Amino acid sequence: MFFLAGCASPRHGGGVYRCKPVAVGAALGSVPAGVLPPRPRGAGELIGTVNLDLALLTEIAFENSPETWRSWQMAQVAAAQRGRALCAFLPTLSATGSAARQRTDSPLQPDGKPLYVTIFSEPSLHLSHVLFTFGATRAAADAFGRSLTAARLQYNRSLQTLLYRVQVAYFALDSALATLEVREANLRDAMELQNLEEIRMQSGLSNRQSLCQARAGVLQAQGRLEAAQADVERTRAALAEAVGVRISSAFRITRSQLPEKVEALDGDVEEMVAKALSIRQDLMAAHSQWQAARSWERAARDNFLPRVVVSADGVLGNYRNWGRSRTFNASVGLTWDVFGGCEKSFQLREQRAQRRAARENLRAAELRAAGEVWTQYFAYRSAHRQLLSGRALLEVAQESFSAAGIAYRSGLCSFLDLLSAQTALASARETLVAAENTFSTALAALAYAIGDLQVAEV
Repeated sequence: MFFLAGCASPRHGGGVYRCKPVAVGAALGSVPAGVLPPRPRGAGELIGTVNLDLALLTEIAFENSPETWRSWQMAQVAAAQRGRALCAFLPTLSATGSAARQRTDSPLQPDGKPLYVTIFSEPSLHLSHVLFTFGATRAAADAFGRSLTAARLQYNRSLQTLLYRVQVAYFALDSALATLEVREANLRDAMELQNLEEIRMQSGLSNRQSLCQARAGVLQAQGRLEAAQADVERTRAALAEAVGVRISSAFRITRSQLPEKVEALDGDVEEMVAKALSIRQDLMAAHSQWQAARSWERAARDNFLPRVVVSADGVLGNYRNWGRSRTFNASVGLTWDVFGGCEKSFQLREQRAQRRAARENLRAAELRAAGEVWTQYFAYRSAHRQLLSGRALLEVAQESFSAAGIAYRSGLCSFLDLLSAQTALASARETLVAAENTFSTALAALAYAIGDLQVAEV
């Protein structure tokens, strides 16, 4: 079992803040409208050929999950908005042209012929450039830049979220498979008890009540086994959905296994909280959004100031009968909306409120992150103790069941004692499976809460 480090862009080249791009597979082939391919290309082509471990599942998820596509496109939208804002620093050039034929008829002409005909064309160029806005344009561009940074950080966090979801779904399926194995073992133990009672019944060493209790144990074990099989398919479908592929019977995983000796994670919870507040991508995104709101407020305030505009025009005229003419003019102007209603005032009030709301969103995100790290840390410590207790409980239950079997065959205990030991062993097996799943999930949750997916390798 392992926990991947960092965040990576699964299928996008560069420009991702603090992300390491990875190789991707080929694009999806053409399919009929409204029909998706049953499984993706790239790493997804391994589905059905090998058992998928957590690393392969993560790679497939990065390539195919709709969440990564959606968050990446939102980052692209922010990049386009920033590009539009930067275009305000560039001049604009427009070209126009026209051609006309003018005919004038004079009633004084006896033959009715036109007095004259003029054909002319006027190609023209117009250059305009906002030379100075007293900070309004630059503040808007800075706001879009901060928003772009926030979008990229949110994209990074979405990758971490996707990895965490895949881990949780993977551990759930692995636990369901382990539970299925445990209940198969429980069924075998129950059937052995039933066979033993049937033999003892034929020998006159047992009674009908004990045989009925043994058969009831078998039926209960069979029912729990069927429930475990259904849970396996449910968790398999949930994992396929998290990975971003269509569920099929070919979707198989490699089982994980905790080492025999699992050390507790070293570290102080206060230090973990401080680390989360400094490196978590969603907190950094919230900080960038707050800075963007400050820039928008500054831009709204600077909109009250004038603008200096430079413009130039050139016109070339070709006139039949009159010849050519060239016209050129350039100007520098100062525009100032002395009074434009209350729109700018209310816009400033809106941006000021947006900035204050963004600041409170950042504080709320910091408080939530600190609470998540604190909660997950102590949940992890509890899960570690539950794992150790579960292993010890299983050893005791196995020893008790073996001793009860020997004592029952020797006539030193009743069938109820043996049945109770078998029930305790079955419960201990399932308790250990649940403890292992809780431990693995708690460790992944702690790493996700801190924002460092390399918190631990088990």
